Amino acid sequence: MKKAFLLLFGFSLILTSCFSPSNEQEEQEQEEQQAKQEEEPEEEQEERDKDNSISISFGEDSKIELSDESMDKLENGLEKLADAFKNMEVNVETDAKAVDFRKLKKELPSSIGWMKRTSFEGERAGILGIKTSVANATYESGTKEIKISIADIGGFKAALRGLAIWSELEVDKENDYGYERTTEIEGHKAFEKYDSRKEEGEIALIIQDRIVVTVKGENIEEDDLRKALKKIDLDDLEDLTDE
Repeated sequence: MKKAFLLLFGFSLILTSCFSPSNEQEEQEQEEQQAKQEEEPEEEQEERDKDNSISISFGEDSKIELSDESMDKLENGLEKLADAFKNMEVNVETDAKAVDFRKLKKELPSSIGWMKRTSFEGERAGILGIKTSVANATYESGTKEIKISIADIGGFKAALRGLAIWSELEVDKENDYGYERTTEIEGHKAFEKYDSRKEEGEIALIIQDRIVVTVKGENIEEDDLRKALKKIDLDDLEDLTDE
């Protein structure tokens, strides 16, 4: 994601360089244009401006005119940007592929104790050669609710920052009502929190730096989260990363 942001930022700089000349160039161009306007008849000047510029319209009230020089800058910049995107795609495609979301769905339990599964879905998404898979399920009983998500980011390591920002932190907080901390669960880096006042909490862990398992609950007891996590075979998920 960071690479994509930098590439888009580069694109904005390319456009800026096309439409925003330096102060010295601007002053010189203004002087030359003024001198030519004084020498040329108005009709010839309008015809010359049409020949030496290209108009790009974004609607009836929005139009940008590019000179030949600006067009050259834009074309060169876009070529470099396209090459950068191609290189980015190649780098991602050589990394691990995301597991089929249907396989992830099979790892979600049909029930958790007395809680029945009320929602069950999965999907695979991709952009610029980056593909991720996710499977989700919701379990309910009365006002109690637990949601489990299994996401595989494949070779897109930067996505961990979005799915599990805690993976880059060391957290250990505790008060009269609960806690929030990074820890380890069955050898995997994990994060857990619980608030007894709101009766809600979360457990999340990372498998092989790519599969993120997240369990969230509302109107539940602290032990319910652990019970839900135990319904998932973490060894099976780890084996999927070897396929």
